[in-house]
Amino acid sequence: MKLPRIAAARPLVVFALTVVSVTAVVLWYIAAGGVAENPTESMPTGTYLWVPFMPIERGAIVASCLPEATEAYARRAHLLGSGPCNGMRQVVKIVAAVDGDEVLLRDGAVCINGVAYRNSARHRVTRSGRAIELVSAGTYHIHDGQVWLMAPAAESWDSRYYGVVPEQLVGKRYVHLGTQPRLQAEGSCPPPLR
Repeated sequence: MKLPRIAAARPLVVFALTVVSVTAVVLWYIAAGGVAENPTESMPTGTYLWVPFMPIERGAIVASCLPEATEAYARRAHLLGSGPCNGMRQVVKIVAAVDGDEVLLRDGAVCINGVAYRNSARHRVTRSGRAIELVSAGTYHIHDGQVWLMAPAAESWDSRYYGVVPEQLVGKRYVHLGTQPRLQAEGSCPPPLR
């Protein structure tokens, strides 16, 4: 007579173990940085989810620390809040260029492999009138272990201001829980001024 009771309880036990297992995975995912919030306007605000085991490639949304000199400037200029990168918040950007790509950086536009991108003009001052440090305009050849980070917003503080980022500083790859942000091509790059 006890066998029917055990058989009847089996689905309940399986259900309880499934709930516990799923809860444990969700808690691990969140603790491992599986959810990121972007509070700035440079990328769509809101929640981003970590996509484990995906390569860092052109078009990927990533969270990245920045080189020491760039972090030092960001600290002095109060550009980033507190976070896991030597006490500074990571930047959430799109990988715009990778090994083998050529970036032509001008004040008026960023061109990657001959294609100009919308909203990529550099600004010399912030909206509040504070001067912004700029890397030199010119041609950057992206090498193995480097990436060029950008965002679709005109006001984004990204590689057009601080240059290449070592790939080892790039953390996780994310997807946005809304519309996936993309860099928009604006046509071919105008020839250099002489």
